[in-house]
Amino acid sequence: MSIEISSLNLVALAPQFVIIVAALVVLLTELFRGEEQETLPAWLSLAGVIISAAVLLVTWGSEAPSFQNVAAADGYSLFLNLVFLTTAGLSILISIEYVARERCPEPCPERSLP
Repeated sequence: MSIEISSLNLVALAPQFVIIVAALVVLLTELFRGEEQETLPAWLSLAGVIISAAVLLVTWGSEAPSFQNVAAADGYSLFLNLVFLTTAGLSILISIEYVARERCPEPCPERSLP
């Protein structure tokens, strides 16, 4: 009995990989950012969503099964991914203004220890 190992087709998961890398960049940026750069993580998140949508649009029209047909990049999944990315981008844009408006003044009583 032989085990058949199929080749990995990472095109089907390329938009998800872009989002993962963008999330790691945002987390590291949040760790090392200064106080004057409070909207930088939001803009980096939006850039990651836009790059992921661009990768998704480049792969549009290619039927690319991956991982032995567990993950597929067909028209239906690509359309839903585009809907989710659009929703995420709009949510990020809305949150930038909301956080700026609802920011707690210094010294913030919610951050003080009892």
